[in-house]
Amino acid sequence: MTNLYWAGMREDEIAACAQLFDGSITFIGSNDGATNLAYLAEFPDDDYNYPNSRQYAWFFAKICEIAAKNSQAKFLFYNETTFWHSASRDEKLAKKCLILNSRESVFLCADKFACYKIFDKIVLNLPRKYLTGAQIAALDFAKPLVAQARYGLSGNGTFLLAENSARAILPQLNAAEIYAVSEYQTSNVPINIHAMIAPNKTILFPPSEQIIKLENNRLCYEGADFAKFLREVSAATCAKVKDYTVKICEKLREFGYRGILGIDFIVTGGGIYFMEINGRFQASSRKLSEFLRCENLPTLQELQLKIFRGEKISDDIISRIGKVNVG
Repeated sequence: MTNLYWAGMREDEIAACAQLFDGSITFIGSNDGATNLAYLAEFPDDDYNYPNSRQYAWFFAKICEIAAKNSQAKFLFYNETTFWHSASRDEKLAKKCLILNSRESVFLCADKFACYKIFDKIVLNLPRKYLTGAQIAALDFAKPLVAQARYGLSGNGTFLLAENSARAILPQLNAAEIYAVSEYQTSNVPINIHAMIAPNKTILFPPSEQIIKLENNRLCYEGADFAKFLREVSAATCAKVKDYTVKICEKLREFGYRGILGIDFIVTGGGIYFMEINGRFQASSRKLSEFLRCENLPTLQELQLKIFRGEKISDDIISRIGKVNVG
């Protein structure tokens, strides 16, 4: 037995490193009772992209349930906000959780508005105005606009407002809530890159081109295409994305952040613009871990554990990670 359990979104996130774990607690999974407990088996109509108190209470209860059966149990999280919303309330249980980051650093990454301000002098940002839902409702939408809430996962909280759709969307906006509003970039390439912040170095992984789908006038994440990025994005753009990523990670290190994260950019009008930080594993992490495993490299979960334990990650491994075959 490893006595290690995964607390994540999907059971298959650990398919490439199943040997690390005795089981998992996830939103989506087999719910077989022996190796997986799945939230949607109990609450099938809930949406895990909209975190709520019931979800956090469920995770807390399941972690307690496993810990009661296995006194040696430890827990690794897909998203450390789950820990801070649930298990952190119990001091004894919190000691069983392999957490790298403070509440402040985790929630800083989740705060889009704070990140725009912090990284404004490091990377390019799209011009944005900060308007309430009521102020947005008074606009004419002569040009398509994107309104982003301060917090949101997988595109939830990000709305496309155009003449033919805005009136249908406006009721979804909170009149008093503030949104970051920018012009919609009709021609753009959305990019994501994984990185890991170790105490003295930043580890970069192959970037991917994101697949974004317009669903009910929300710009929603649908997947990642690593091979398409290689085919369609220039070497110069790739180099600039990596340069920006290192600079962002150096700043996050100052705030005490460690371990896995993802950063979103868009390429448009000849520029590369910062969009947001995902201070966690990501939906595309499963695919990336599979690529790493195929080349006998540590998976993302294994690397996260190494950073947690203070183990050195060799320069050779870091170099090979940056060149892993994702074609």
